[in-house]
Amino acid sequence: LGLNKINPAALQRQQDLAARLMHAGVNVVNLQAPLQTAATQGADKQTVYYRSDTHWNQTGAQIAAQYMQSN
Repeated sequence: LGLNKINPAALQRQQDLAARLMHAGVNVVNLQAPLQTAATQGADKQTVYYRSDTHWNQTGAQIAAQYMQSN
């Protein structure tokens, strides 16, 4: 599953859930942008998910950790 194949309904559910959580005072980290940037831009486009499912691979986890550490 690639980041360029985002299901619009799933994205809407994610955004709705994030909005409800933030409204309830829960901090929400949106990692879509940094993961999508790594997967789709630059000469070194990176695979950030395992090809067989929707879990991050080691590269995706590292990108997520670096993003959370810097924000």
